[in-house]
Amino acid sequence: MFTQKNKTMKKNKILVLVLFVIVFTKGYAQGFFQDEEKFYRIAFDKFTQLKTLPSIYKNKVIFVSQFNGCCKLPDSVNNYKFILVTDKNKENLIKENNNLIELTEISPMIINGDELMISFTPHACKLTPGHIECGLRMGMDVYFKFDCETKSFKFEHLWDVLDQIELK
Repeated sequence: MFTQKNKTMKKNKILVLVLFVIVFTKGYAQGFFQDEEKFYRIAFDKFTQLKTLPSIYKNKVIFVSQFNGCCKLPDSVNNYKFILVTDKNKENLIKENNNLIELTEISPMIINGDELMISFTPHACKLTPGHIECGLRMGMDVYFKFDCETKSFKFEHLWDVLDQIELK
């Protein structure tokens, strides 16, 4: 037989449990997102140091078509300016750049076992009558490896698909 006191105690226990779960998961998520932001900062830094970039991004402007990271797209890294391209501004940006831009897609982080990867995939996009044509140019992947001693991911290497080289 339940009394009012038993019902109140049961509700209080449930409330404490819910609050504990909210506080714990919020703290865990904040820590993960801070780490995720760090991975993207390192990936942007490594990406902008590639020797092939000046031939692709002639004005040191990187147009980004997709960025699903947790953090804000940086304004610039290593003297390369980043501009987020949306459906609203895509056509105008292409027109402003002689009807041709490199539109770069930045993947969400992929974790596979003890490895974490962020991909950069540029597409050459040009404006033609009636539509925009985009063709895959190449790709670059930034890899991190889990270090058991520090219990964290560390930069391992960058794979430049165009040049088929690994940079450590």
